Amino acid sequence: MKKFFLAAFAALFSLTCLADDYYLNVIANATDSYATASLKKISFENGNVVVTTSDGASTSYAISSISQMYFSSTSAGIGSISNDKSFAWDGTTLSLNGLKGKVQVYQPSGALVASESADSQSINLSRLSKGVYVVNVDGKSFKIIKK
Repeated sequence: MKKFFLAAFAALFSLTCLADDYYLNVIANATDSYATASLKKISFENGNVVVTTSDGASTSYAISSISQMYFSSTSAGIGSISNDKSFAWDGTTLSLNGLKGKVQVYQPSGALVASESADSQSINLSRLSKGVYVVNVDGKSFKIIKK
């Protein structure tokens, strides 16, 4: 049923979302956004949604892991994890490596879920539930995934 819904949704909205300023947003284990102008095809194979871009790159998502898939006029706004070495995330602890200031942790919806002072060099975030979060500290923002 979920596969049928996703296929119908993609078919209905793909015709109206072919302009450069529309995005396909997929929220699964992470949040990914694709400009519709860069999409070649969206297919369903062996219980997966496969997004193929015009440059030939494909990303596969298990249908069971997709919590949302939608088209919008703006990107979901959460990109890849930064390569900045001023922090490290091991899945439960955020190591700050010299960053100072207030650490704020947000859900993708923008809701603040944690706020702590960055006095120490690491912050335990094991109390967070599974999901994607945006961490802001010292004017820098990072995406983390709690599994």
